[in-house]
Amino acid sequence: MVAANPDKPFQELLSGVPDAMLEEYIRGFDAEIAELQTFRNAAVAMIEARRYLNGGKPLGGAGPVASRPSAPDAVLAVMGQRPADEWETDAIQEGLRAKGWESVSKTPRNSLEATLSRMVKAKTITRLRRGIYVLPAVTNDESGSAAESGLVA
Repeated sequence: MVAANPDKPFQELLSGVPDAMLEEYIRGFDAEIAELQTFRNAAVAMIEARRYLNGGKPLGGAGPVASRPSAPDAVLAVMGQRPADEWETDAIQEGLRAKGWESVSKTPRNSLEATLSRMVKAKTITRLRRGIYVLPAVTNDESGSAAESGLVA
């Protein structure tokens, strides 16, 4: 828009675009991003499945795929989206699946639970109760809701 009208002051160009139009553009971009992410995740899953079936060896012609984070790093990335929340194991698994990071093992839930257990032992995350986890900077106050450490009286 600015390139097409280099002589118009930026403020004048900006005032000529209604917020509703910009919001509509944003919604359209978000929808396109979600669709592309779905296709990307499917392609990555297909390549990983083929490699898994091939004993972990790259198949001929398969190019490199963006490196996948380690299981603990993937869990931290998912939980980091809402760092003050309490996370159920199901929600963590859904977050991993949405990013294409769910384990490709025969029992992905068992793999996730083992990862969560190791992370609790390493104090990377905190287990509040069975199947409920928080990041270590988060503890429970007397009401049972999550609150940041040091901020709860």
